[in-house]
Amino acid sequence: MTKSLWDIYVEKMKVEHPGKPYATHHQFRDIYNTLNYGVHQPKKDQCDTCVSFDNLLQTEKAKQQAAHDLNLQRKVEAREQKEADKQDAINCQGVAFACYDLQKVMHIPKCNVGRMCYLRKVTACNFTVWALVG
Repeated sequence: MTKSLWDIYVEKMKVEHPGKPYATHHQFRDIYNTLNYGVHQPKKDQCDTCVSFDNLLQTEKAKQQAAHDLNLQRKVEAREQKEADKQDAINCQGVAFACYDLQKVMHIPKCNVGRMCYLRKVTACNFTVWALVG
């Protein structure tokens, strides 16, 4: 059985705020629709090699298939190595395992004045590191 967003909300409210009133299904739907929220499956990141292969013509794909297969094999090997490193960190005392992600590039300051926009633009990166084990 698939839970609705309201069912998940009710469960969360009961756990985090027991005894406190929460919105009815009708109120929740009205708020959700008024604020124009949406739920979607985020796009998966793809490497440049896979994206360029997907955009090739069929005749070119046949020529590049071996390189694409090698790229996919390297992806599998990288995931296997990540899992092996994670297990090493779980099993070994004093070993930490961390991952990082460069999530978004933001240009600051945000402005609409042409000359200022180009002369004063600084790139800020949202760089996140988290410990999976340790």
